[in-house]
Amino acid sequence: KLKNSIEELVLSGPALQGVKNPSKATVIQAATETLKSAAETESMLRSANELQLSHIQALQQDQRAAEEERKRVMRQAANAGIMTVEIVDASYRYLHVNAVWQIVYGYLDHEVVGQRFRDIGRGAQCHLMARMGDMIREQLSAGEEWAGLIVSKRSDGRPIVCEATISPVKVDDVVAQYVCVRKNFHLLSKRECKHLCEKDWYG
Repeated sequence: KLKNSIEELVLSGPALQGVKNPSKATVIQAATETLKSAAETESMLRSANELQLSHIQALQQDQRAAEEERKRVMRQAANAGIMTVEIVDASYRYLHVNAVWQIVYGYLDHEVVGQRFRDIGRGAQCHLMARMGDMIREQLSAGEEWAGLIVSKRSDGRPIVCEATISPVKVDDVVAQYVCVRKNFHLLSKRECKHLCEKDWYG
C-alpha cells in the first residue's frame, strides 16, 4: 500500500502529467526530481526563516541597547547633578534649549524652537500640571520666580518628572523672557505617573 501510495503521488506530479504508462525508470527519475525539488524548497524556506529570525534578534538587540543607553543617560544625569536650561519668550515660545536638555528629553533644538512651552512634552495626562498651569503663569507674569515639580513626557512618550525653577527676565521692568532650569530627573512608569499626578502636592 505504501509503495502504491508513493507511486500514485509521483504520477500525479507535474513531471508525469499527460504521460501514459510511464516506465519504472521514468517513475524513479520523476520521484528523484520531486524529492530534490522539495528538499531545495525546504532549504530555501529554512534559510529565509533563519534570516528573518536573525533580523528580529538584531532589532531586539538594538531596542535593548537603545533602552539601556537612555537609562544610562538618565542615571548619569541624576548622579552628576546635571541641569537642563531652556529659554522661552513672553508668549512661552521656545527660543533656546541646551544640549543636555536635548539628550534628556529626546528632542532636537529645531524641533522645539518656536513651539509653545506647553505643547512640548504634553501628553503625560497629568491633572496636577493642568491644575497648576494657571497659577504658575500668574506668578511668572507678576515677575515672581516659580519652583516646583514639572511632569511632562519625552519624545519617546515616556513620562518624566523633575525639579524646576522658572525665572522671569525683565527688560525695562517688563517680562521679556523666562529661563527654566531643571534637575533631579526621574523616568516614571505609568503607575508612578498616575500616583504622582493625582496627588495634590500644592494643596
